Amino acid sequence: MKEQLDTVQMTDQGIQASGSMAQRLLDSGFKVNSLRPACTNAKGEALKNNATLRYDEWKEYDKVLVEETVRPMRAVAAIRAAGLTYGIGNGFAKPILQYEDVSKMGEATLSMDGESERDNDRVEFTLKYLPMPILAKSWFINGRVLASSRETGAALDTTQTAQSGTRIGELLEDLTLNGSSNFTFGGGTIYGLTDQPQRNTLAMAVDWATASPRLIVKDVQNMIQACFDDFFYGPFTLFVSANCEMHWNDDYSSHYAKTILNRVKEISVIKDVVFCPFLNKNYASSQGVLVQMTPGVVRIVEGMPLTNVQWEERGNTRFHFKGMTIAVPQVRATQAGNSGICHCKAGL
Repeated sequence: MKEQLDTVQMTDQGIQASGSMAQRLLDSGFKVNSLRPACTNAKGEALKNNATLRYDEWKEYDKVLVEETVRPMRAVAAIRAAGLTYGIGNGFAKPILQYEDVSKMGEATLSMDGESERDNDRVEFTLKYLPMPILAKSWFINGRVLASSRETGAALDTTQTAQSGTRIGELLEDLTLNGSSNFTFGGGTIYGLTDQPQRNTLAMAVDWATASPRLIVKDVQNMIQACFDDFFYGPFTLFVSANCEMHWNDDYSSHYAKTILNRVKEISVIKDVVFCPFLNKNYASSQGVLVQMTPGVVRIVEGMPLTNVQWEERGNTRFHFKGMTIAVPQVRATQAGNSGICHCKAGL
């Protein structure tokens, strides 16, 4: 039997929903919590209700979803840890983020009275757009499995919600590092750190998974200089593909009792080095991305916290669940095309 898709569409009679999930969202004014049957009151106290999952089951599913989503996210975690997030409220009702980039003013003047009008200036604004898609992974419980759990008192398995979280975390990490330049909506595109068009680029002298320590350090210094030349002065985080991690933990030299990683971190403007498996997802050779960790360069735009939702179909014989969030990377350059990112890879 072919599955029926839930849809919401505009008709001559107004907005109409097809399917139980879509109807519940429409009835609630597109509040995602309408797909989470009430398990607590305003004080957080457990309630008796007709929800498919019991109070403690919802808590466990939510806990596992969050924990497993975090695991793959190394670059995203570093960006969030630097405070580079931007919330837009109810992202479910905002499919596009409209924002402005700003031109750079001329230099300040030097005078004794401060009244010179020679360089009276103004910035120029350009509207830009960022799609805000939903990152989600669905799964379901058969009605007989749920009935068996209720009859025997056995806890429901959390394997499916764990894998749902892992897939969502992997998707956000992939978007942040590699982007999705073929995903466009509303005049905007989701770019990542390695496909943003204005980023600086540099070819590795030798693949960092095998290169001599001195060549690695020289490449990193050249990456820093490229950002300096674009008027971005750090501090920087260096994201490196995971295939380099073991080599970078080798000794720098017989005369320097530290690792290659230690030596790179000693460069004054390098704040941290993070090894990222997803930099190897589409590219087998080594990659490195130097990023000035400021909001004008990169941030994670968040429209909906990670959550589980649930709906029923087939006469309540199948219970569907979906882990979902609205969060996308926003990777930016200046209006003049200057970038606080330098992307270095073998064979570039």
